[in-house]
Amino acid sequence: MAKDDKGDSSKRASRKHDAKDGGVVGAVRTAVDAVAAAVDGAVAQVTEVTKAGKAPKRRDDHARGHAAAKAHGQATKVDTSLPSNRAELLERHAEARRKRNAAPLGSDAHREAVDEIGRIEIRIAAVERAMTPPKG
Repeated sequence: MAKDDKGDSSKRASRKHDAKDGGVVGAVRTAVDAVAAAVDGAVAQVTEVTKAGKAPKRRDDHARGHAAAKAHGQATKVDTSLPSNRAELLERHAEARRKRNAAPLGSDAHREAVDEIGRIEIRIAAVERAMTPPKG
């Protein structure tokens, strides 16, 4: 009996403490109320924008609609004039990146280096797919 009485009295004391100065329960209730208010505000904004006929933009809309994420209607052309040795391709890739980084942005040299990097990366992917087991 004594334990139950003590447990009940400690609960009562805890409630009095929470009611008196907020306590943990009061702090949690305040936090929950703040989150609920924020959610209500966000829902109201989305509703307002949707009613105006403009769908809210999502952060990943660009990634889903990006041309590189879809097939272009043409198969990728592998430059077979490049070596089929992966290690040599990685060396050429590093050299092409150095050329690109050294070239002024937007210059012909920069564009040529970017194209070379692309050709090398496509060749590396083809070599890796041909490996047993395929890499990546």
